[in-house]
Amino acid sequence: DINELNIISIINQIHMLESKGDEDISLYINSDGGSIQDCLALIDVMDTSPCDIRTYTIGRAASAACLIASNGTYGKRYAGANAAFMFHEVYGNVFDFKY
Repeated sequence: DINELNIISIINQIHMLESKGDEDISLYINSDGGSIQDCLALIDVMDTSPCDIRTYTIGRAASAACLIASNGTYGKRYAGANAAFMFHEVYGNVFDFKY
């Protein structure tokens, strides 16, 4: 699942790999989705990375994971022969923040 702990770990790994050079970073995805806020945090990091991010969907990319899979560097997004994608509209009070 995409949650705060997993995304923090992935973001830290991306930053560590960026510091080692400008080679492509591969991100393998097999997830039922999860928190949209954590997903968007990862997408922000992917968008600002000086390295190209290759996304490989193996299995499934559902909900928030579908957004991550589709946000890899253009021309470097891949899906296995049996990969499945499921995307839906955001529902509920997901963005009902109280300030």
